[in-house]
Amino acid sequence: MTTAAIPSRSILSLENPQHRLFLFVLLIGAAVLSPNITMPAGIPAIRLEQLVMGLMLPSLALFHLRNRQYLRLTLLDGVFLLLAVAITTSIILAPTIVASVDWSIRDPFEVARVVEYWLMYRYGMTLVPSEYTARTILYSLLGGSILMTAFSLIQYLDGLGQFNEVVTDWWSVGHNLVGVQREGRVIGTIGNANYYSFFMALPIIGGLAIVLLKKQLPTREALAFVIVGVVASVVSAVLSQSRTGAASILFGMTAGLLLVLAFRRPAAPFKAIGLFLGSVVLAVAFIQVQPPLVDSFNSRFNPTKVGDDASFIIRIQRFKTFFTGFFAEKPAFCEGDTLDKRLVSPSHKPRDGALVSTAPPEVLARDATRKADVATITNGVLAYFCEEGSWPAGEGLEEKLVPDHMPSMPVDPQTGEDYLTSIDGSGFWVGAELEDPADPDGPNYALGTNPNIIRNPSFDGTSAWGAREAATLESVDGGLFSNKALKVTIPPGGDVRQFIVFDFPLGVIHTAAAWIKSDTGKDEQMQLYILGQEAGGGEHDPVNYLIKQPDGSYIQCKDLERASVVAEECRGIFTAPASGQWVPISVVFLTDPRQRFTTVQFMLRSNDTESTTFLVDGAQMTQGDFAPSFLRVSDVDPASLRPVDLPQFSDSPYVGVGPRNNAEAGSFDNEYVLFLDRFGLLGAGPYLAMYFCAIAVAIGAWRKRARFMDVMGLTGFAFTMTLLLFNVGAGSYYHFAIMAIYWLFMGYLATSKRIPAGEAVTEPSSSSEPSPATKPSPRVTPGREAPQASAVRRD
Repeated sequence: MTTAAIPSRSILSLENPQHRLFLFVLLIGAAVLSPNITMPAGIPAIRLEQLVMGLMLPSLALFHLRNRQYLRLTLLDGVFLLLAVAITTSIILAPTIVASVDWSIRDPFEVARVVEYWLMYRYGMTLVPSEYTARTILYSLLGGSILMTAFSLIQYLDGLGQFNEVVTDWWSVGHNLVGVQREGRVIGTIGNANYYSFFMALPIIGGLAIVLLKKQLPTREALAFVIVGVVASVVSAVLSQSRTGAASILFGMTAGLLLVLAFRRPAAPFKAIGLFLGSVVLAVAFIQVQPPLVDSFNSRFNPTKVGDDASFIIRIQRFKTFFTGFFAEKPAFCEGDTLDKRLVSPSHKPRDGALVSTAPPEVLARDATRKADVATITNGVLAYFCEEGSWPAGEGLEEKLVPDHMPSMPVDPQTGEDYLTSIDGSGFWVGAELEDPADPDGPNYALGTNPNIIRNPSFDGTSAWGAREAATLESVDGGLFSNKALKVTIPPGGDVRQFIVFDFPLGVIHTAAAWIKSDTGKDEQMQLYILGQEAGGGEHDPVNYLIKQPDGSYIQCKDLERASVVAEECRGIFTAPASGQWVPISVVFLTDPRQRFTTVQFMLRSNDTESTTFLVDGAQMTQGDFAPSFLRVSDVDPASLRPVDLPQFSDSPYVGVGPRNNAEAGSFDNEYVLFLDRFGLLGAGPYLAMYFCAIAVAIGAWRKRARFMDVMGLTGFAFTMTLLLFNVGAGSYYHFAIMAIYWLFMGYLATSKRIPAGEAVTEPSSSSEPSPATKPSPRVTPGREAPQASAVRRD
């Protein structure tokens, strides 16, 4: 009886080596093609490869019981176990250590993820380490890349009209689909341009490894197939327009080439390098000839424009938030530092002569009273904090402050109304509306602790600000504060913007404000526009503006829109008068109470009908329902602020703060930082060990020169190096499709230990290889695996 003749009890039987190989390739195909299948009750989505593996579990267990030599454990098995234990420990302990951490029904699936990757690794180890198996795996990856590239070309050109809206939408969500539609970035069935580029590194490296080591293939057609597969994979990687993917692929390929140069003289290095470079040139030329958006490729890879790129800015800012809590400064006002005496930044000082007061003495006297009253209330709030350890948030401010912290609650000297207050768990503002329009402390004299989270608000240069769609910006003299202002020219559809990266609290009022001035001798109309982005990529375009009523209550602009009422205040449109006077502008908005904003865009736009040119100064965004005086507000990079309702790594550095499945927050694009944040030092150790062990497995396979294993080992090593750099700017662990294929591949590399040491390398003597069904095989007992040394022809 031959191995191929072993009867299969079911389609999922693993007794036949060829059957195991078929199911291996089936798992790869399922991982590549599967969309995320949404589940109810907040349970994570499931995928086709997970379903296939689930169905295979009984057969996999039975196979190991019948073939106990496969039960031998490896170092990676122990690392997977340690990782599962570390994650479980974090899930259990984090809620007891950090008050803002709660348990979620999704948390156990973090451990299930580790189990899935381990099962893929163990299944890969059941394959027979033969040249036929290795080539089948590589051919499958290369063939899949050819088909995927054809699919991606349709995505890129949208050649079937509504293809992306109807078909691509199966695999993509939110901003990823927008990237395909607006920027011409392909995502294949991987669902994300960065991950798609990273995935293509595997067939690229595998095909180039064959060429680099000059492996003899059965036919010329097979070699042509490999070359076409490499070219197709490079085309897909380039069409994705992923800078993270491109840098990672180059790094991994370089590491692989250095490994070959260090330990073996490569047979055809220039052929491999030439094939890759030629493919890149071909792909870039195609983009330049037929771009969905003009200059989209050039703008993404232009080094001079990296600092203006949204994704780059957001990643850098998000990375900085990881250190929040370690270097936070404690407030000094409990040691006698009153806010009305606090020195502000020189960039906030009004320029001499910029504002000229013509107000009568009685107005100046009332404003002086208002300032004194604000200082009195502020000192009472500070006294309350220093005694109670928290801010007097909520209703009944007068009852909390009077008489323990101040004798009485003052009111406005002219209207008799209460002063402006905004107090919550993060800080406060107390303010008064001034009558003198030329008072540099206006329009609202305010004292408080909540900071301005706009970077470079006085426009000393143009850093932190970017322009789109032919808009221009220039730092010029003649500003209202300090001496600089930003001169902007914005055509219809253009804008000047800043990305504010911060985990904004849910359902909290904020105010965005600035000062504008016309220097063209005519009225200039502009729009202050605020756009919110969720962690998952959803956009609130614009955010929910609020309109204040005479009784102090607010109407939400979204409610007016639902009632088909047009409110000019909801558009945020303002006019800089032809007189050249500086005028304040502001909009009040509410963050979404259900979905957390992790990025807000502060935008200056035209009125969408004609170009506008104006000066802007004193930009700010603060928590509260009024804009405090720019003179009195302190500037803080939002990356250094702690969200009061979210845990931080500094709260629990050893076991982390858990998966955070109960709280939607901005995710770190750096996976090493993400793992430290979620699972602490306890989880980061086995996480890193997992990849270092994978490198050891790949090098062990590389050292085997028989059965095509050196090609597979080199591919595994270079792809792992690609992964290590990719995780700096993105991350791979949480991408099921890529990790399933990666650990299947690593499992197969681990079979190299079953190849006898010192086995000679022999090339095929004929131009064709016997089909799997006709290969000679030794007699075996049903249910038992044939001895590996004689089960396959030595290559």
